[in-house]
Amino acid sequence: MKKWRDFSFEGKLTVSIFCALLLCLVTVTASTQIITRRRLEKQAVENGLMEIRNKAERLELQLQEISSEANGFGANAEIGRLMRQNTLDAVERYRITMFLRSMMYSRAGIEKYQIYLQLYRSGLSFIQREFGSASGHSRHSIGIPGIVYGESLYCYGPHLSNTYGFSLEGKGTEVYTFQRRLYDQAEGNAYGAVSFDVEVDEIRRIAFPDEDEIGFLTDPYGMGPVIRQNSDFSDQQAERILNACRKNGFGVVKEDKMNGIAFYRKVSVGNLELNLVKLIPYDRLYAGARQLMLWNIALISFGFLVCILTIMMISRRMTRPIRELDLCMRDMSGTKDLSYRVRDHVRYHDRDEVGRLIDGTDRMLETIEEMFCRQELLSRAQRDAESRMLQAQINPHFLYNSLQSIASLALQNGEDEIFQYITLLGSRMHYSMDLEKTTAELKEEFRYVESYLTLQNVRFGNTMEPVILLSPEAEHIVVPKMILQPLAENAVKHGQICRQAGSCLKMTGEVEDHVLRIVMEDNGLGCGPEKMEELNRELAELKPEKTEIRGNHIGLVNILLRLQLFFPGGATMSLEEPDGGGMRVEIRIPL
Repeated sequence: MKKWRDFSFEGKLTVSIFCALLLCLVTVTASTQIITRRRLEKQAVENGLMEIRNKAERLELQLQEISSEANGFGANAEIGRLMRQNTLDAVERYRITMFLRSMMYSRAGIEKYQIYLQLYRSGLSFIQREFGSASGHSRHSIGIPGIVYGESLYCYGPHLSNTYGFSLEGKGTEVYTFQRRLYDQAEGNAYGAVSFDVEVDEIRRIAFPDEDEIGFLTDPYGMGPVIRQNSDFSDQQAERILNACRKNGFGVVKEDKMNGIAFYRKVSVGNLELNLVKLIPYDRLYAGARQLMLWNIALISFGFLVCILTIMMISRRMTRPIRELDLCMRDMSGTKDLSYRVRDHVRYHDRDEVGRLIDGTDRMLETIEEMFCRQELLSRAQRDAESRMLQAQINPHFLYNSLQSIASLALQNGEDEIFQYITLLGSRMHYSMDLEKTTAELKEEFRYVESYLTLQNVRFGNTMEPVILLSPEAEHIVVPKMILQPLAENAVKHGQICRQAGSCLKMTGEVEDHVLRIVMEDNGLGCGPEKMEELNRELAELKPEKTEIRGNHIGLVNILLRLQLFFPGGATMSLEEPDGGGMRVEIRIPL
């Protein structure tokens, strides 16, 4: 399996942004869903409470109209007179039957299953259904309990309808029965009673006009649903649902067959009390939210896809120069060509971070090439120096051992001065012939030059006064070997400082502001202004990568070149003529 670190920069960028956008998509979708659900629940509670109140009020109003319709018996003076009579002929009975039929067919109020009228004075009873009627003497009286005062409406709960002793077609159906006495206000006694049977389905239609609604009505004591609408809850489940919403008018329901919100309202008509409960399942409540969520997901996904495509285009555009830079690095790694330049192969000209990276890579390659050339020249110079020193070594051990033998002989004969000079010469030979050592501390270079000047002074009769000054902080600085000897040889050879009395050569070394400063000054013949100017110009224009080390190691150019190759910070050399004549050579090396 490919590891993350093995992916390309473009792949990492694309995957990272993809994950960030996906996280945003999931967060926004989840947040939207949660907020939408809360808003829908809040709105559903507000609407549900209002709707359940309206349902209860509408049901109470419809049931109260039954009592109002009973008032119609007394409102019609002719019918009221007939019902108070002790006897009724066929025509009068027919008129009462027609009155009941008109009341039965009236759709102004609640739809009734049948109307039963009992007249106390005549002993007659009348029954009217939608498709049938009968009248006569019936043994079934309307049994309104004595505790029901006056014309108050009394209700019997759901039961099978009966014909009150009359022979009528049709099977019985489940009905609510509403009964009321008919009073003679003048005489102060009841002259009859009327009973209205209303089908349970009619009560259900009024309570739940929408066929898709879910709910139920319970009896006054909440002992189980008496009317159900699209619900098959057990009595225990209905009781739990009712208790969950009885206190606040609504509550959360979590039953096996329904999860949602339930709303409750009490309906009271006469002695009848019903608990009206309506339920809104979560799947219905959130149906719109799910649809909205799907639309949101579709729109966000489309935007997400557009963003991904845009990001891929932008990342490809941004990473193209990086890919080309990577290819350039691979090509250069394979060819080992330090003259390779990225800018010649990468088509990118903006001056942003990528552009600066390309330019920086080119500068780095130039620096590496320069350092490589510098190291190559330094190695070549070292090999050349070793070759020349090998050529100069004619049986070095024999010469060195011979000098040691002569020095011992001089010491035995009491020639201390000869012993001193021979020993000094031997140490110089040992220093110069040590091919394994290509560098030396500055104090060793100073000591080597000092021994050279001492021997030259002996040669020319002590006509020169050497002055050697080296500060302690400069003693241990490592420099290329044999770097100061050529300067002293130039002073002796060209400056003629040992051939005239009063000659002086002063050599100093010190560190100032992190710069090593070496000065060699003599009062010899010098080289003349024109030659000095030419040498200064040549020294100032010297570049290690474009200059070959010459065979003559005594040349000032070769000295400076070796220093510049050894010190990448850049060494400088300048010549000037002191006030008393001669030559002053100053070398400055940043540390």
